[in-house]
Amino acid sequence: MDREGDGARVSMPPLEREQESGEGLNCAGKAGHFWQRRRALPILPRSSVALESPDMKIALLGTGLMGLPMARRLCAAGFELTVWNRTRARAEPVLADGARIAASAAEAVRGAEAVVTMLEHGDAVHDVLFAQGVADALSPGALLVDMSSIKPEEARGHAAALAERGAAHLDAPVSGGSFGAAEGSLAIMAGGEKSDF
Repeated sequence: MDREGDGARVSMPPLEREQESGEGLNCAGKAGHFWQRRRALPILPRSSVALESPDMKIALLGTGLMGLPMARRLCAAGFELTVWNRTRARAEPVLADGARIAASAAEAVRGAEAVVTMLEHGDAVHDVLFAQGVADALSPGALLVDMSSIKPEEARGHAAALAERGAAHLDAPVSGGSFGAAEGSLAIMAGGEKSDF
């Protein structure tokens, strides 16, 4: 896995989990294994321990073309999910899937073990993290997985600022578009501190 350029490539075709190596996973998003708690995320592993049931709290910020189908897959897998979107109406479809909608981004992340951001660009991510209070609302030890497409230097700056607050950060841009998000077949190129995988 790459810190500044050797990103772990993770693909999530539906329905099976397969570990390729200790450095990256080829995961499928099987219900109960799509995400795990921070210490053992199958797509971004912190250890080899796997949860048999999705008992962790996840927050997803950004329910646009990519975030909405991702939120639906997390709900379908049974996770306790809170979402936030700048325009609430774009988040409302996931209510029927079992997600909760928070009034603010900071409210969405309170108590979450893993936070996924899927926002438009680096400026939007920075604003949500630091101007809208997400960074300060993160629980100690929480993991923020930024799946937005942002510049590497922006990601490194966010990671450093979050580390000062006791939170971990992975830069995890995706490839596969909204179809891949809906099908659970996104390729995820993840980078960060090895201890946070």
